[in-house]
Amino acid sequence: MVAALVQAKGLDPQLLVPVGVVFVVGQMLESYVLTPRIVGDKIGLHPMAVIFAIMAGGQLFGFVGMLLALPVAAVANVLLRFAKERYRESGLYTGGHPAIVLDTYVDPDSVQQAASRGTDAP
Repeated sequence: MVAALVQAKGLDPQLLVPVGVVFVVGQMLESYVLTPRIVGDKIGLHPMAVIFAIMAGGQLFGFVGMLLALPVAAVANVLLRFAKERYRESGLYTGGHPAIVLDTYVDPDSVQQAASRGTDAP
C-alpha cells in the first residue's frame, strides 16, 4: 500500500484498490494453501489438520495456543499412529481366539487333515 501511495504521489483509489486486492489474495493464498501444505509435509499432518489445530489452539488458549498448536498436534498424531499400530497387532484386531478343546472321541489328526483339505471333519 505504501508503494502504491508513493508511486501515485497521493491518494489514488484506482491504484490503491488493485494493490489491496493483490495483497489480500496473496495473503490468503499463502495463509490457507501454501503454509499448511509446507508445514503439514514437514510434521506429517494433513493441511486441513494444520489449519484446524491453529484455529483450535487460538480459540482455546489465545496467542500461546496458536504457537503450541502444531507441536501438540504433531505429538498427538505420533501417539495416535502408535496406538493404531499397537491395536492392529493385538489379538483384539487379529481375532486371536483361545484354542478349541476337542472332545476325546474326535481324532485331532483327522481334524487337521480335513482342515487342510477344506472339508468338514468326519
